[in-house]
Amino acid sequence: MNRRQYLAATVAVVPITGCTSDDGDSGSIGDSSSSENVKLLESAQDELETAIDTFESELDSIDGTDSRISFQGETIQAHLDQAESYLDDAEEETVEQNDWIEAMRDVISFMRSFIMAFESFSDGFDELQTGATYLQNERFIDAESTFIEANDYINQSDDELVLAREYLSEINFNEFSDTSEVDRIEIETYLEEFIALNTDLEYLTRTYRDLARGLADFMQAAESFDNEQYNDAQDEFGNARNHFSSAASTIREGEESATDVYIDTFIGLTCYTEAARDAADSFLSASSAASYSNWATAESHAKDASTALDRCDYQAT
Repeated sequence: MNRRQYLAATVAVVPITGCTSDDGDSGSIGDSSSSENVKLLESAQDELETAIDTFESELDSIDGTDSRISFQGETIQAHLDQAESYLDDAEEETVEQNDWIEAMRDVISFMRSFIMAFESFSDGFDELQTGATYLQNERFIDAESTFIEANDYINQSDDELVLAREYLSEINFNEFSDTSEVDRIEIETYLEEFIALNTDLEYLTRTYRDLARGLADFMQAAESFDNEQYNDAQDEFGNARNHFSSAASTIREGEESATDVYIDTFIGLTCYTEAARDAADSFLSASSAASYSNWATAESHAKDASTALDRCDYQAT
């Protein structure tokens, strides 16, 4: 998997690095504040920028490896905790900087939700890769359970991204002297790109979940058919067809809004799942014919199934 493409949209938060300072000055921290209060506000700003720097370092580390994502958000969250602590102390000392403090709190809230979203996204991405490995080794039951877990993580990420979008809308960028509406729009654009990427993975994890279910039923049905257990084969091919049909509907729906990162995968999976659905349906008909010893009809349907399976070059397993 091309990690640079998949993770490119996760830099949504990085532009905020420049939103809290101006050539070393602390944004709108005024001269009227006491020296102790200024120190607290500057310390809060430093902790926030350290959190952002740490996040960027994590992204650089991820981008340079082809293994599972190893993302630890605890250190980043600790810096955010410390930043809030400094803001709490500063707020007790003065009311003059309350608007700036509130804007900083909104930035921290946005950061928290974004980091939590990225952690869940990372976990979901890892489980998706693990499920794909199970699928390639025809461990379809294990693949199904792993894709279910992946989908749960991606849904958690989506919930946090909804919050991140709300927090971003509440940030008063005017409190930061070197920012403008352009900065807000840029951050919103990056955030929406990440939300779209997360949506892609939600469709993919659901599709692969149903595909794995269908393949498990399909393999069992094929064994039943080979053992001349045609009634069992009918039920099992029917179950496989239903799971493949669900997978095909999901991925075709997702294809309409798929990002450039995943569009080829969506197109390939649409073909593959629809072909698997049609093949299972033809094998069901073959099993039904075979149960009545109608061998010519059974053979004809089996050929139709083989034709369906051969119509796509895409390999999902």
